[in-house]
Amino acid sequence: MVQRCVWRLVNGQLRYDMVNEMDVPFQLYAFVLLKDSDDVLGEVKYVGKTRKTLRQRFVGYVNPGQGQATNRKVNCFVKLALNKGYRVETYSFQDNTPLQWNGINLNIPAGIEDAVIDHWRPEWNFIRNSATPCNDKRVTSNLNMETNNPASPIKAESKVLFKWTLGKTYYRTGYMNPGVKVDEWFGQAGENVQLFLPNGAVYEATIDRNANLNKTVRLGFNGIIPFLRENFTENQEVFIEILEKNKLRLVLN
Repeated sequence: MVQRCVWRLVNGQLRYDMVNEMDVPFQLYAFVLLKDSDDVLGEVKYVGKTRKTLRQRFVGYVNPGQGQATNRKVNCFVKLALNKGYRVETYSFQDNTPLQWNGINLNIPAGIEDAVIDHWRPEWNFIRNSATPCNDKRVTSNLNMETNNPASPIKAESKVLFKWTLGKTYYRTGYMNPGVKVDEWFGQAGENVQLFLPNGAVYEATIDRNANLNKTVRLGFNGIIPFLRENFTENQEVFIEILEKNKLRLVLN
């Protein structure tokens, strides 16, 4: 069963229309942006799941707590979208089909969430929680209104790091998977990424978005292997700083 609710701003606060099944737990939901009330396609911006009821889950989006980074991010983006004149709706899928495996009850929304995110690639899912208050340029994308130039460098507001654990394969091949939390800092498949080393050397890798099931970036810096063997040991953790889009710097502790 699919339910829809519409979000609004009332005196600067988020509010939403109550719909049926708000008190049913285990639901998958998606925030969708539409250009106007006549738009029937829209764009999926965020997908989430909840073991709680929608009423309980949406409390966090309406009044996010200080430590609730994801809630604050979604709250911020929804407000920005509404202020820009977009229509914001939430569609939810209720798990009302009992399904078991070897006597274990299966949570269908939880089971399909990753596949739905992989299919739709909703923008807000891939924006760092720490990137709030939001940059309002990120609210628009594929709705033919003030679209961003995807080739423009994304400047870091503060230092952005990710950990590169030099397991056996990575240590011997120079491959790295930056991960979903920093995926927004990388371009499309086939684009080049530069990695700057402390010794002044620069290595390049081509973005591969087919190696990982979730289509996140994999990079292969084959030429870096001698440097790794000279300066690090297998399974050591190394930090990579993101300078801007497609530009990285290896950080020595």
